[in-house]
Amino acid sequence: MFKVDLPLAREGAQAQDKGFPAEGPLLVIGVGAGRTGTTSLKHAFEIIYGQPCYHGYELIERHPEHCSKWLEIDRLLSNSPEDEESIGRLFRQVYKGFRSGADIPTSCFYKQLMKVYPDVKIVLTTRDSQEWLTSARKTIFPRVPDVPTSWFGILVCEVLVGMGFLRVKSRCSQRMFGPQSDRDDDRKLVEAYERWNAQVKRAVPANRLLVFDIRDGWGPLCKFLNVPIPDEPFPRTNEQTVVTRIKRKIDRLTMVLQCTAIGTAVLICCYLTYRRLRAFR
Repeated sequence: MFKVDLPLAREGAQAQDKGFPAEGPLLVIGVGAGRTGTTSLKHAFEIIYGQPCYHGYELIERHPEHCSKWLEIDRLLSNSPEDEESIGRLFRQVYKGFRSGADIPTSCFYKQLMKVYPDVKIVLTTRDSQEWLTSARKTIFPRVPDVPTSWFGILVCEVLVGMGFLRVKSRCSQRMFGPQSDRDDDRKLVEAYERWNAQVKRAVPANRLLVFDIRDGWGPLCKFLNVPIPDEPFPRTNEQTVVTRIKRKIDRLTMVLQCTAIGTAVLICCYLTYRRLRAFR
């Protein structure tokens, strides 16, 4: 698989250094929409707990095999929600070795995760709606689709980010913003974002929920999690840079494939023409 240089787990994180065993139930998950500081929150969890936080990037770089499990979870919840045993087993499989999660796909299944992990805490990262819209339009919800629709582009995306990831991303987007939401309309997109935040606030008991602006830093987060404040700055990750980097690699690889395919087609045509000319001699 092609490498995308994503901001994955912090190097050298050791679970025993922080006193949190690597194996065990989820302790906390971030359920904020993308572009609210979810990657910064991921890194904050990794500093606090000294081990990796489950993030959508895991499906690209480390665990592409999880895509099929997430699609199965989504299918079961849609068709057989009463099969809690199978759903719980799949959740425990994907979160094995993780004590925290953030961003998709975790955020989109928070209600079910609260049943499987009854003590898990919920962090809802938020920001001003218009600020969020401006940021989202530059990255996750551009007016011009950033995922190619040609078979070249689709092939490149599948090769670059892993089989199934695009389908997981699509299903998560539908779960968070609704299958009928119009993401080309600014007003409706903002309404969907605000509706998601309101839904989380209604669904999660107050004693298990922190509504968090990452600009507030360690204080509120560490108090909520009942952990000491780390002796280092709160992480600030530029998610836009990561998204742009991925898109550029997709664009470059798409161009290479297109040129290769066109060149191959030209060579085949030349060869067939040559064969026909020889046949007439």
